[in-house]
Amino acid sequence: MIIGVNYQTGHLGKCVEWRSGVNFGEADTVLIGPEAIWEAINSDNPNFFNFIFKELMSSVERGLNLIILLDEKYNYSVYPTLFKISAIPPFTLLVKTNTEKGSSINETHEFSKYVKSTKPYMEGILGYDIVFKETNLIPILKAGKGHDGPDKIIAGFKKIGRGIVLFMPSKTTLTNIAHTQILKKLVNEIQLSNNNVQELEWVKNFCFPEENNIRLKIENNEKQIQEIKQRIIKLNDKIKNQFLPLKSLFTTSDIAFEEAVKEALISIGYNAVLGPTGHADILAYNGSTLLAIEAKGINSAIKEGHIAQASKWTTEVDTVLSHEEEDITDEIDIKYLNCLKELGIKTGENRSVDFSKGVAICNTYCKKPLDKRNDNFAIKVPENLRRRHIFALTGLQLLGVVIAVKNNPKLKEKYQTTFAETEGVFEEYNNYNEILHKKNETVNENVSNSLGNKIITN
Repeated sequence: MIIGVNYQTGHLGKCVEWRSGVNFGEADTVLIGPEAIWEAINSDNPNFFNFIFKELMSSVERGLNLIILLDEKYNYSVYPTLFKISAIPPFTLLVKTNTEKGSSINETHEFSKYVKSTKPYMEGILGYDIVFKETNLIPILKAGKGHDGPDKIIAGFKKIGRGIVLFMPSKTTLTNIAHTQILKKLVNEIQLSNNNVQELEWVKNFCFPEENNIRLKIENNEKQIQEIKQRIIKLNDKIKNQFLPLKSLFTTSDIAFEEAVKEALISIGYNAVLGPTGHADILAYNGSTLLAIEAKGINSAIKEGHIAQASKWTTEVDTVLSHEEEDITDEIDIKYLNCLKELGIKTGENRSVDFSKGVAICNTYCKKPLDKRNDNFAIKVPENLRRRHIFALTGLQLLGVVIAVKNNPKLKEKYQTTFAETEGVFEEYNNYNEILHKKNETVNENVSNSLGNKIITN
């Protein structure tokens, strides 16, 4: 709470008149404007003013914060005497007039921690016509030029007991509310910096009974916090190692998506390798069917171009399959041959398979959330897939297959047959909520029972 004392319009908060008997105990900060100081100094009862001011400074010693705003309109020659009374060593005020707007103001280097709070204040100052000289106030703002030389203090504070007295210019373009907020924040930052008491390590070994109980509670709480942090680390590792790789099937593109598809195919019973760069992305073999795969993360639905790529890869792979190893001399064909060898496939007259099956696996709309993804296949794609004898599915659909097989390994044969025999679009797991559910939403019962249990609890 800030009590504004006769400051301009009184909009800064609750106004308190000097002569009314003030209870400063209800405030944590008292703001005194230049008019109030001037009226008090020139009152008919200066002894009463001195009494009030002593009471005010006594409150400062007990923790009250006092902000005094100064203005060049008033003659503060009485201040040095006044602040002798209040335990602030005397200082001199140099009152200058006709200060031009935009005069230089510097933050003090030694108190740069206050700069964040004072900058809005500085930008709002019209001119500073009061400069402190020969004072031990801790500086916050200094004059950058003029005023009988640079680096004269124009704003500063003094620590008295548990409170502080802060002197600031009153001229500002800021609104009363903004002005008050900045001053209050500045006072709080000063208090925090001054209350940072360092306790020597050995002092902790000598405790009051209540202090000892508090320290024991702190130690127990810290121990519990560490145990909780360790549990969180383990749970995050589980998410990272068990679930994030699977999510790569609907979040990634380029080589990351190719790797995710390769691992997914391995998990459902294929032996799979990455193909030659710039050609078939993946070759996968289960002992009977060889898949030549176009694997791509895209920002659209699956289009004719992706089908054409898969068809092209089958032509390239089939060419290598039809030749004896010693007859293969083309650089790309040799790379294909090495991939086939890694899969245990022979070529030529005794080739392991007669031809490959083209498959397009695409992470459609890969930059969009799952619930924002629309049709995964362009209008004529299903027809063109059948015409080219290509099989196509999305990364999310492949994830559905992976989870289903994890829950029931007997499904491997079913899905391998589907991949080998289907020409067209894969019809299962078209919706993400058949596989996943949004965080904090009720779990889809079908997902939990048919897909989720085993992979979550393993």
